[in-house]
Amino acid sequence: MKKITVAIIVILSLLLLASALLLTNCKAKTPDVHINDTQNNTQAQNNTPKVFLSGYPIILVHGWLGKAIDFSPYGLKLQEDGIAEYKGDLNRYDNLSVCHEQWPKSVVVSAEYYYDFNRNQGIQEYASELKSIIQLAKDCTGSEQVILIGHSMGGLVSRKYMVDYGNTSVNKLITLATPHYGFNEFTRPEIIFMMLNFFTGRQKEVEQMRPKSDFLKELDKDDISYRGQIVSIGTFNTGNKTNLFGLHVAPSQISDFEKQHFENTDIIVSLDSTKLAGCKYYQVEGCSHTEILDFKSVYPKGPINDARKCPDAYEIVKNEILGAS
Repeated sequence: MKKITVAIIVILSLLLLASALLLTNCKAKTPDVHINDTQNNTQAQNNTPKVFLSGYPIILVHGWLGKAIDFSPYGLKLQEDGIAEYKGDLNRYDNLSVCHEQWPKSVVVSAEYYYDFNRNQGIQEYASELKSIIQLAKDCTGSEQVILIGHSMGGLVSRKYMVDYGNTSVNKLITLATPHYGFNEFTRPEIIFMMLNFFTGRQKEVEQMRPKSDFLKELDKDDISYRGQIVSIGTFNTGNKTNLFGLHVAPSQISDFEKQHFENTDIIVSLDSTKLAGCKYYQVEGCSHTEILDFKSVYPKGPINDARKCPDAYEIVKNEILGAS
């Protein structure tokens, strides 16, 4: 009977975790619009132009199944704090017309790299899309370098860009909860992969993020010489006070199960996986990996890529931007 109970717990956990992964970014689509007009109107009302402090353009790189616009609140928070002016999202269809007047260097944009045509082509393909965006940001500002902020898989996309196209255009890469050594072992069971493949059609990048995948091994070898340009921030939870994500069934067994699989993780990524060897590293406690996972009662804060809900990580990011040489 005990084995049957544990099996039911595992199956329910897998299904709930898979649902959480799918729902995280499967929101109603918001049109990809630039906020330049709104920004210009705001500045027109203020005769004194605001001085922003960043010495480089900042590019926000979203994570798995995300969209550029999902990172816009982060850009707006950086603008509010006087770090950089938020210019909206950039994608492969943009050209210099988005900056018909030269931008100052202290701007922040959100990068879009997901399209129907590159579905299931892997992280290396997304890195090539990021290349176009970085070049556009450089052309618009006249800056020789940019600062990249990558959430989750966005950190791997950014690292792959630096490997494939050179690291000279990147002053600093800041990663948020990036699975540098693969996602949490618990997410490996095939039932999850089948669901992800069926609903998303982006199986290749999931395979690339498996622990000890060939992709991660190669990436770890290829960028070892310039880890000094990379800053990694991880988040974790040690409480494990919930019962199967809120379902109160066999509490003691579920507590043991959660402790085994989720301690020192943000559920999706273990803390150890965010510790990229040779780079500057920070860790914060209590922030979740994504918004959908905030329901775990032991996470008093919000997702690590939300500047307002995870202020600890945001303060680190802000200080790293201001400290860029």
